[in-house]
This record gives sequence, structure tokens and C-alpha cells, in this order.
Amino acid sequence: MRVISTVPAVLPELVTRFAAALPDVMVVDGHPINAANDMVCVGFSGESGEPAVESTRTREQVTLDPHHEAYSVTCWAYALRGDADTALVRGLVYEYVSAVAAVLDDDPTLGGLVGRMELTTESLTTEQVPEGAQAALRFVISVDAWTR
Repeated sequence: MRVISTVPAVLPELVTRFAAALPDVMVVDGHPINAANDMVCVGFSGESGEPAVESTRTREQVTLDPHHEAYSVTCWAYALRGDADTALVRGLVYEYVSAVAAVLDDDPTLGGLVGRMELTTESLTTEQVPEGAQAALRFVISVDAWTR
């Protein structure tokens, strides 16, 4: 059977590896059902309805198979604390994303599932809400792969 994309295999593998690297942080696949004070979401931008993955497929050279696939996986790191310490929550989300980057650096092929992946974009927001300081760091993982 022909595989049209590596995305269905890659996302749960990212969740598993990130959860192992961040044992004290809730790591979820997609949009969280229940929020936690410390979270990393794989395939979620922080906003409902926004794309989780954007992909392009092309044929390389003069061949019918395999297709080259390049896509970006949007992820979201979040921290909330019950006081006004913005520096603390900002530092926490960067710690979470640093752990994610270390996972990707340790095995950029994700066990051979893809040709290469790396963290390529970050976007930070901080805010004071009634519950305290919160920070969110949206980050993008860029993937190059080949369908099989």
C-alpha cells in the first residue's frame, strides 16, 4: 500500500519523545481537552481552527516514486503561574522548547521516519490574566521526508 504522507506516523512519535523528555509537563497530541499549567501540544497552534500541519509534495528528478514531502508542524508550549512573575513563565516555556529542540537534535530523522527535521520558528506571547502570569511559545518544526 502506498503511503501518501509521513505525518500520521510522525506526530504520535513526536508526542512520545517529547513526553519522555518533559516528564513534569503535560504533552498532548493536538488540541488539549483539559488545560494544565505546564503543557506542550504537538500539532496545535494555540488557536482553535488554525492548521496544525502544512505540507507540500513534489516529485524529485525524473521518477514516479517516492514523493518528496516538506511540511511544518505547528506546536505550542504554555506555562501559567499564580503570581505576576512573567520572567518565570517565559523562562519555563523556553525550557520546554529547549528540551524539544534537544530531542530533535539527538535524532533529526526520528528513527528513519523522515529525512530531517528541525525547530525553525518561535513566537512568544506573555500576558497577565486573573490566574497570574502566563506565557505561550508557538514553535514550528520543519520536516523533509519521502513517502514510501
